[in-house]
Amino acid sequence: MNRQLAGPYQALFRRLDALAFLQAPGFEVVAGWRAEQEAKLRDRTGAGMNDAEIARFVQHYERLTRWLLAELPSRADMVVELDADRRATHVRVSGDFT
Repeated sequence: MNRQLAGPYQALFRRLDALAFLQAPGFEVVAGWRAEQEAKLRDRTGAGMNDAEIARFVQHYERLTRWLLAELPSRADMVVELDADRRATHVRVSGDFT
């Protein structure tokens, strides 16, 4: 992953004018949000992951998500901090983000 971010993804990053980050309060909240999405999908369509499948799915993203939550706020031009109910609690803007 780090090789890809340092290599091929650099062309994509150079195309960005600014970077905005919606910052969840923590990984556990992100995993809970995914569980909510799957419950709504099951209610609507009868299909979707069960709790064990969700737990396995989010494990694949846990390390990256925790790293993003720790690292990206210092790199982003705008950080919108969210609470567990997805409400914005604080917005930080830096640089020429206008």
